[in-house]
Amino acid sequence: MISSRDEIKDFILEIEDRFPVNEWSLNGFYFWPILRIRLFFYLIRQVEYQTKKETSNAKLPHKKRSGFAQKLAKLYAVFYTPFWWSRLPKKKHIFVAQDAHRVNYKGKRYNRFFDVLIKKYGLEQESMYFETSKIPSSHIEAGHLLYDYDKALQVFLRKKRIKSTNLTFENSSYRDFINTLESNEQTKGFIVNYTEKRLVKWYERKVVPKLDFFSKLLQKIQPQQLSILCYYSENNMLLIAAANALNVKTVEMQHGPQSPLHLCYASWNKVPVDGYQVLPREYWCWDKASKDTIDAWANSSSLYKAAVIGNPWVDLWKEIPATFSEENYILYSLQPKPVSLSQLFSENIIDLMKELGLPWFVRLHPRQLGELETIKTFLKNKGVSELVRIDEATQAALPQLLANAIIHVTHYSGTVIEASQMQTRTIILHPIGKQSFSALIEAGRAVYLNPENEDFIQQFTSVIRETTKNELPETRYSTVKDLF
Repeated sequence: MISSRDEIKDFILEIEDRFPVNEWSLNGFYFWPILRIRLFFYLIRQVEYQTKKETSNAKLPHKKRSGFAQKLAKLYAVFYTPFWWSRLPKKKHIFVAQDAHRVNYKGKRYNRFFDVLIKKYGLEQESMYFETSKIPSSHIEAGHLLYDYDKALQVFLRKKRIKSTNLTFENSSYRDFINTLESNEQTKGFIVNYTEKRLVKWYERKVVPKLDFFSKLLQKIQPQQLSILCYYSENNMLLIAAANALNVKTVEMQHGPQSPLHLCYASWNKVPVDGYQVLPREYWCWDKASKDTIDAWANSSSLYKAAVIGNPWVDLWKEIPATFSEENYILYSLQPKPVSLSQLFSENIIDLMKELGLPWFVRLHPRQLGELETIKTFLKNKGVSELVRIDEATQAALPQLLANAIIHVTHYSGTVIEASQMQTRTIILHPIGKQSFSALIEAGRAVYLNPENEDFIQQFTSVIRETTKNELPETRYSTVKDLF
């Protein structure tokens, strides 16, 4: 029974060793990297979500459009698409991101990675964004650079819909792979969607037309570089595949932990000589430990490389005079699912908050913003709401919050790296964090405590007592001078 991220990793890598995964292809397109990434996240949901019965992150019922409204929307998209294509500019740089990568800064929604680089290198006239956003462009930093290809893609897919072909995929090792996953209670629900027949259908109806769409898109724009935050959605991976085929430089900008447990970044040990189409060729990392995760496999291939460029958002705030007046507080960076509310605020953590009597700045993850009132009510019922500052902690710039905090606390958020860069020690509360940030723990820039231990409060208090603010040596992480 798979019960941890370590075991998920071992299970998937054992599959790679056991089966000739690079034989699973159609017309030269390798299926394995997409299958592997999807299996990785499927198993995380199976292992970490299935035991959590709390209904946080609950979604409101979605009101469906009427049939007439749907037809009207499709008709609008059909007529809008030629206009959309006609106004696509020629640009040297395409940046791909989501609103979740933005923060409120100077009255605008500001991409804390790419907007910093665009301004630093003077790229505004040479750049554009692919980003889907419901926020008016006037409220977004450089909103005039945003292009949303979703409507155009849907119209393209409808026009290119393939009813049936003579294409087949028959591979005995793949059938053995199917049998292996079917015999496992934790994976049989996954593999039912990836039979040979369904794989061919997905390839015909999604992969081929999307590659065609993205190829036409890139040929129209003629970029030199495609930079992406979080590459592993289907559209992003196929956009990368199209860019790689056209010899457009593809770059993944780090947005969170890249530990040896994260199989989107770690242990691509079976990369073929010609490379996996859907993987970015270059990885821009925050720190050396993240780069080491990539180097462990990329150094065996001439196609892939990693570079430490630092964290653009953190580096920006190192140059800005401090304006955040609050001090002497604990900063707690929360995690969304699968970490539950009762884990985030266990009885030991609640007792700790009461015992210390210090202000706790509780910062929500972007995916938790819809839970704000639920969390506030929970903390009020626990009798600690007077000690907690949620709104300020969630809205203020993270680097400034980290700079003024006595200590930083999280389960396994990538904010551990950012805290280290701001010379602030982190107390890690989850085994995944202990494994993911072992290098920072060994360097004394973080410490792991089990919140379920009987002496947790005493241990936590001791760490605070032994920690002197800004005692950590300042570390300049960037080893690259010019990125563009």
